[in-house]
Amino acid sequence: MSRFRDRVRDLTATRYCFLPVGHLVSEVNRYLRGWSIYFRYGHPRRSFAEANRHTLSRLVIHLQRRSQRKFRPPGDRSFYSYLYEDLDLTRINGVR
Repeated sequence: MSRFRDRVRDLTATRYCFLPVGHLVSEVNRYLRGWSIYFRYGHPRRSFAEANRHTLSRLVIHLQRRSQRKFRPPGDRSFYSYLYEDLDLTRINGVR
């Protein structure tokens, strides 16, 4: 999990603030899909839940620091619904 956290932290680093959010989310999705396929065997439910929490929090932090003004999701939406529904962030689950 520490390698996973390091990689997601690297993907959402400050040097990628110039990238469009959709492109960044697609890069994170690609990593999440590969990581989840590799670690799917066994009982990965807790690890996948932790990975989802970490990815969501890192992307929220990334969106908040992209500009001098704090990012707010459009309308009365939460960050969770904005990232998972509008930007199609991959949510990995431990169910086979």
